Amino acid sequence: MLVVVVPASAGEKKVTHTVGRVSFTLSLPDGYSLASEASPTAGVRLFGFATRPRSDGTSGLIQVSILDFEAMKAGPFELEKVASQMIGAIQTRRSEWQATETRVAASGVPAIRVDWSGGSG
Repeated sequence: MLVVVVPASAGEKKVTHTVGRVSFTLSLPDGYSLASEASPTAGVRLFGFATRPRSDGTSGLIQVSILDFEAMKAGPFELEKVASQMIGAIQTRRSEWQATETRVAASGVPAIRVDWSGGSG
């Protein structure tokens, strides 16, 4: 399963990453670059693309989370529930929250793209 969480904006620079059998390509907005890549547990791979800090101390973030439920040896999972929990964790830290979900497929794998905006605090 692939869950992509993105602030709303248009893309400019394409980047591609491969994790096992899964590859993804993103069109990053100007000013975004790979800021972090982590595998906090078996079957989970996280990519964070961020901007430099703005004048108010905040940064833009695009997060790509790749979850391999077989490798996690857990489940069953529902894509909608996982996406809702992930975006919910961001929403609780934001004001003036707006989000739009789009069902997509990444190499034939069902995914949910969430475009969101909101202030910090």
